[in-house]
Amino acid sequence: MATKQSIQRYMGQTMLIVKANGGSVTVEKQAGESWVVTDTFTADGGYLLQLG
Repeated sequence: MATKQSIQRYMGQTMLIVKANGGSVTVEKQAGESWVVTDTFTADGGYLLQLG
């Protein structure tokens, strides 16, 4: 089964909703020309992201 994710924004906050199905979702931020992994989620659930 595929990993599914969706992003919902509400009042300046961002919620990542994950259905992992045995996989994972990785969050990356751009630092110059490179991308840096900031979080990896492997469990189903909703995660409030601090973007910026």
